[in-house]
Amino acid sequence: DVYKRQMLIGDPYEFALWLDPCPHWTSDSFTEGLYLLCIDSKYLINRQSFSCRAVTLSGEYDWWKYKLNEINALKPCDPSKYSPEELFAVLDYSAYGNNQDLDGPAEFHDEVALRTISGVELTPTEVLDNGWKVYFFVDAVNLKDVLVYKYHKDPNPCVFKKEYARGQIGEFVQLFIDGLHTEIEQPRSARLQPPQNDPEH
Repeated sequence: DVYKRQMLIGDPYEFALWLDPCPHWTSDSFTEGLYLLCIDSKYLINRQSFSCRAVTLSGEYDWWKYKLNEINALKPCDPSKYSPEELFAVLDYSAYGNNQDLDGPAEFHDEVALRTISGVELTPTEVLDNGWKVYFFVDAVNLKDVLVYKYHKDPNPCVFKKEYARGQIGEFVQLFIDGLHTEIEQPRSARLQPPQNDPEH
């Protein structure tokens, strides 16, 4: 039997990570598993293949720690003049410029928005490979944390927007970090071990 330890970290109706560690893929140094991000009850899967990727969970732990530092250092901005589509576009351009290999916007001319709207990209590589992009910013007017995200491989993509209490995204990310740390630090005895040959038979 394959030992499995599925985990849902966070709240899938808000912001969550679904992990399915696979010990039989795991080496002494790395914990491997399946991994999905969930926002507002939407699992960010590849809509063309309905698949998710195997990842190195220890690498995801380091990535989220880095992103938490960015979140904590982020300055709030005033997004009141911009639609969700415009907010996504300015954050996408800031992250990818016109890199068409990563489906970056071909051009973006709103210099005021580029100077005044700042955010953090919260798109793990696996989520980007699935066709999604996720950005976080802080609304200084309404004192909210905000995620804007879309499935950018859709011919007519829709930008989704989800608001949270101020500081809540940082709390969720800390939960992700703690949950990933728990998983990658499991005692080796708790993971799948290959069957041992009985020398007497």
